[in-house]
Amino acid sequence: MFKKTFLLTILAAFTLVFTSCEKDKDKKDPDPEPTPTAKLVGKEWKLTSQKAKVGNGQEQNVLNVIYEEFEVDEIVVEFDDEGGYMISSHGENLEDGTYEINGDEIEWNYKATISWLSSDEDILPYEFEINGNTLRLISNATYQGQPLKETITFTAQ
Repeated sequence: MFKKTFLLTILAAFTLVFTSCEKDKDKKDPDPEPTPTAKLVGKEWKLTSQKAKVGNGQEQNVLNVIYEEFEVDEIVVEFDDEGGYMISSHGENLEDGTYEINGDEIEWNYKATISWLSSDEDILPYEFEINGNTLRLISNATYQGQPLKETITFTAQ
């Protein structure tokens, strides 16, 4: 009788142990959200839209102005995970530089903007968001004494 009670107790203990282990396997932690840098790195970001609005005026498409300034018909940016970037057009390197992410801002010396062309500063902050394969930068600067809002959109290739 004692042997039978002992075996049933051991069997019950094993059942509880294996049942609780099975529940632990079901409780997987969700994958953490990638960092903004991780979202930027490893992709070629093609400039697809660039719009600017000065003061109370209408928003203007300035993509062709930027292309003319750089004498190209496309701009692609690649970021590395050490704070560097490269701008190219059809595989030809146009310039290299650095960037830094601080919260929802990216600071970099990206020269293909009206904001940069009209600024005395080399490095400008841009609000940024990455949504899937779309990178959107927003600059709030000053142009000829008027507020300038520039929205720049890149698409991952």
